[in-house]
Amino acid sequence: MTMLIVLLHTVFDNPALKGVYVLCQMAVPVFFSISAFLYFQQWEFSWSCYKQKMLRRVKSLWVPFVIFNALVVLYYFVKLYLLPIPSERHELPDVLEIVTGCLFGIPEPFNGPLWFVRELMVFVLFAPSLGWVVSRGWKWAVAIVMVSFAVGRYASYFSILYWTPCLVLGCYCALFEVRCLSNKISGKWKWLVVTCFLMFLAFVYFCLQDAADSSLLFYFYRMSAPVWILLLYTVFDNLLPHRLVMSVAPFTFFIFCSHTFFINIVNALVQGFCTLPCGVGEAVVFVVAFVMVVLAGRLLSCVKPLWKLLTGFRAK
Repeated sequence: MTMLIVLLHTVFDNPALKGVYVLCQMAVPVFFSISAFLYFQQWEFSWSCYKQKMLRRVKSLWVPFVIFNALVVLYYFVKLYLLPIPSERHELPDVLEIVTGCLFGIPEPFNGPLWFVRELMVFVLFAPSLGWVVSRGWKWAVAIVMVSFAVGRYASYFSILYWTPCLVLGCYCALFEVRCLSNKISGKWKWLVVTCFLMFLAFVYFCLQDAADSSLLFYFYRMSAPVWILLLYTVFDNLLPHRLVMSVAPFTFFIFCSHTFFINIVNALVQGFCTLPCGVGEAVVFVVAFVMVVLAGRLLSCVKPLWKLLTGFRAK
């Protein structure tokens, strides 16, 4: 999923790769479901539990949110005043906008992808209410999803309300302890799941390229993506090679927060030194940027205090 996020921001402005861009969008709803699942693990309906969860999210979300936004402001300052490099900004925002943008992402975070982290912080505020409703049973969970399909899809893409069905799915799986089914499903049924998933991807690639972003069909695709990923993970014990997962897992949050910076650097270098065919250039930028951000993470992880701040104290 982390690789899909990097690829998403590599191809988003190339109309010729709209199909790839649409497929990559499944990563966003999956991350919302995962975040809700992690929040409601070991959840208790008590003030002490809510307070503990809140304090943890301040460290794991808000601290790196502020740091990575401040780094982007510093980046713009260097480009504007210290280096003769063309910049999409012609001047820095005023002090108030810098403060509100860095601290709360208002009107928007300077580090674009961090809107996701901002909305997770909003989610923490009403999470107990969502958990209480979902804990009453699957009928209540379905009712919330139905309301979201009727109303929530009209909310902004960058609003937590838009992603309510994904939050409900993660919450339900955590509260009702959805377990792995791989030992209960025979081989032919497993491959049936894979076949259906591939058909789903083919439909998305060929049929949603021209669909309106605000259409019900597109909303259904986004909200159903976590269901497919959950189904794959419950059917297969090891969906991805364990070695690959463990080599990237410690750096996923850092990759998410910093990948656009590396994409911009590599993209500028590729465009400045050579002209590559459509698709090839994006592939080169994606691979090089992903390798660079992982290597940067490995280097920074050697400085333990700094690494803990950058990763929201996730590092052990």
